[in-house]
Order: sequence, then structure tokens, then C-alpha cells
Amino acid sequence: AVVSTQSTGDMKVNKLNILPLIPITLFLLNTLYSPEIQSTRALYESKERDDRTEIPIMTFNVRWADLNNKEDNGPYSWPARRQKVFDIINHYKPLIVGTQEALILQHNDMMNSLKDYSSIGFCKVTILYRKSEVEVVSQGEFWLEEGVTQYSENIRRASWGIFKFKKDSIFSFTDMQFLVINTHNSPRSESKRRISVKILLNKALELSNNGTIPIFLTGDFNANPKQFSHQFLVESEDGIFSDSWNVCKDLGPAKCLQNNVPCSYHHFLGGQVNSWLARFVIQYPLFLVHGQEYPPSFSRFHLDWILYQSSIKSRYLFEPSLSVVIVEPEDINENTASDHFPVLSVFKIKSV
Repeated sequence: AVVSTQSTGDMKVNKLNILPLIPITLFLLNTLYSPEIQSTRALYESKERDDRTEIPIMTFNVRWADLNNKEDNGPYSWPARRQKVFDIINHYKPLIVGTQEALILQHNDMMNSLKDYSSIGFCKVTILYRKSEVEVVSQGEFWLEEGVTQYSENIRRASWGIFKFKKDSIFSFTDMQFLVINTHNSPRSESKRRISVKILLNKALELSNNGTIPIFLTGDFNANPKQFSHQFLVESEDGIFSDSWNVCKDLGPAKCLQNNVPCSYHHFLGGQVNSWLARFVIQYPLFLVHGQEYPPSFSRFHLDWILYQSSIKSRYLFEPSLSVVIVEPEDINENTASDHFPVLSVFKIKSV
């Protein structure tokens, strides 16, 4: 701190300049009160699981490739990131991956490198699935706005597929079918997000024949769990979904493992986005830029969700046994695969 002395007649006035103390204070707060990043790989490997009765589901915004910048070969370019995307998917081997933002070039790269997977859907909201375990019964897409009569690049879509387990699958539920819907809602318009989630709910009911089969809804919702989108789908009287992240937290570590990284969007800051400094200085402005309400919590920049509904009319129920934001301590800045962390939930299937 700097003390300045000014004379006023015979009296000296001491003024304390606190400006130099501000960055020091922020640094100390950030150091002392930032959560230590847990290794998701270590947590995942520590989990006892039954591969026959537990299915992993992932949602992953892979960040679009800048095709207009042919000279872009920096750390955030697709060529620099793509192997990290492939490595994450190959390591965790999810049965289903809902991807967002992948352009055709990126989708082709993924299909060429992820040999265990096939895909369905519009490329920006593609659904990848392990072709050795499940097959597609039916598939399609729908617009996330009402009254659309022709194709438009400016209107968002969702992809969907109904899957069934193959007879030679490692899973024990070869008679079960399930619906997957993958979405990427508007990043800037709250009114469009509200329309989108209402359409998503209606389509989920329609495609599942009012809950005859289980439903998984994956995506980048561009909203946090305190906002309308989540409240409508999960908490309202009309909502039919459960949020695997929230359910896992409620179940506790004895029944469901979870890491301490609530923020899934990080804007290429990596694990630092979960620090107190980032929550104050970065998260609030990013929420405002995205046209969202002022966030109600420092810890919930959690835009990527895996929602689910166990089938109402069948004998199967789902319960998460693990729900994590996939991040490693070294995932900082250019070491990240995308500006979003992927989210993974493992569901235990129970017969009732």
C-alpha cells in the first residue's frame, strides 16, 4: 500500500491508497478459496460398476471449427483440439454421446477416428452411439421454433433416435428400447429458450408414446439450473424429467459419485473457471453476454445437462451412480478439448 502525505497548513493528512491492495486481495481469495480440481479419470476408475447393468451417457459441446480462418492453427483450433475430443470419448466409452456445434468437417473427423461409433441426426446436434451394443429403431429431427416450413440456418434443431440393445450386447436389457433427444438451445435469447424447452417436452412425450419407453435428453441448454428452462423441464408440474447431476448430489457419495466441478462452460479457461476469482470476474459478464438473467449462484455455470425419465409404463427404472463434469487438473487454457467440459452420467438400470 502507498501512503501519501499532504500538508494542509500546519496539519498533515495521511491518505491510504488501497488500489494496489485489490489485486493482491483477489489473488489471495482465489488461492485460498478455490476448490482443488479432482481428476475425473481417477474418480471414474475408482467406481465399482457392473457393465451389464450400468449405461454411460455423455453430452459434449465440441466447439465449432472456424472454417473461415484458413490460417487458424492456434491452440483453440479444431486441428489442435480434435485428438483430445477423440481421446475423451474413447477413454470413457459412453453408450450414447450427444454432441453440439460439430460442423460436417468435424463430424467426419469424429466418425473416421471413433471406430466404435455410428451417428444419427443433424450434424450440429449429432447423436453418437456404440454400434456394437445398440441399433437404431427410428430417428429424426425437429425445429426448436413453431411454424417453421422450410430449412433455415438461423433456426435451431434437435435430433432424436429410438434405440434398442442388440441381442449380443454386453448389456442385460435386450428387450428394452429408449429414446434419446439431443439439443443445443439459443445462447442469446431467453424467449427462444423458453419456446425450445416447451417444444422439447412435447416432442419427448410424443416420441416416447407418453412415457412408454425411457427418455434421455442431452444438450447444451445455455441456461443454468435456476432458470426457466431447467425449472420447466424438471421442477414444474408439466416437467417429466430428472436432472442426473442434481439426483446424484441428493443421493450422496455412498450411492452416486460426483466431482467438485459444477461449471461445464469455461470459455477456454479450463478448471480455472471454478475458482472464486473467475466466478466474480468472468462468469457474471459471460452470463450477461449470453443474454441470460443475472446468475443466482457463483457455482452453477452449469449449462450442459443430461436429463432423464424412467419409463412410466415399463419395468425399468434408471438411477445415476455417477455424474461428473469431465476435467483434469492440467485442463487449463489450450490444454482443453473445447470451451465446454463434457458431462458424463452413468445410469444403473433396475427392474421393477
